[in-house]
Amino acid sequence: MYQKSTCLRKIVRFLRSTLVPIKGHPLGEPPRYNDMPCKDNTVFNPDAAVFPPHYSRERACGKPSAQQTELQEELFDLWRKVWLGLYETYDNSASCHIPFHYDRLEALYYGTGMTEQADLNHLGTLRRWFPSWRPSNGVAAMKIFEHMSVQNLRSMLEVLKAYESEIENLTKIYAILRAAQLELGQLLHPQGESIADTRQSFLAIAQPMGERLRTYDIRMDVLTMLVFDEAVDFGRGRPGESEHVYYLVFPARQYRFSF
Repeated sequence: MYQKSTCLRKIVRFLRSTLVPIKGHPLGEPPRYNDMPCKDNTVFNPDAAVFPPHYSRERACGKPSAQQTELQEELFDLWRKVWLGLYETYDNSASCHIPFHYDRLEALYYGTGMTEQADLNHLGTLRRWFPSWRPSNGVAAMKIFEHMSVQNLRSMLEVLKAYESEIENLTKIYAILRAAQLELGQLLHPQGESIADTRQSFLAIAQPMGERLRTYDIRMDVLTMLVFDEAVDFGRGRPGESEHVYYLVFPARQYRFSF
């Protein structure tokens, strides 16, 4: 056991000795792309770099273009509208403990006398609590980085607009469920006919809406993966720094991540 520990310490010391100090960090903190050491341990030279085809050296080494900045601002605004329209019930930027639409819909659903969990599961994709560390988490998992391509920004905006179109349908579902709420005596002795009518109205909207939301989530998960790959390419084989859109929209809850 002692010999194994000694060998492990030697390996750790060797690995540390091979790290290139960056900006005063003795253990070689993972650098940004413009500070990245090359194979010969020299400082990364942007003029000699080969960037992905959709980047120019000027754009990659400097600030994002005006178009990128404009699209990112549009993305933040639309993401916030979608998040508050389909997931969280209201904006309290400093709190992570806010009722979600799904929680309210669940209570209202059972308040109508309906008991079929399978029906309620059509809206299961609205259960997107944050933080959630699963990459397949739809809107909640969205990440961007400063220099992501215009193409990926536009693709994300396209999906967000599809999510946005479902906010009106969620409002209709709320109206159906609230109008069908039963008093305690009615819940204890429900009338099957009225409940059947409510269920039919509910499913007419909830079922196709749930199917569309699952499709949006699939597309958004793929885009999040593509942005990850883009960040790695942009960082010349190392993950690029990125942030959850969630934290950019709600900075009071902010915690910085890297891909």
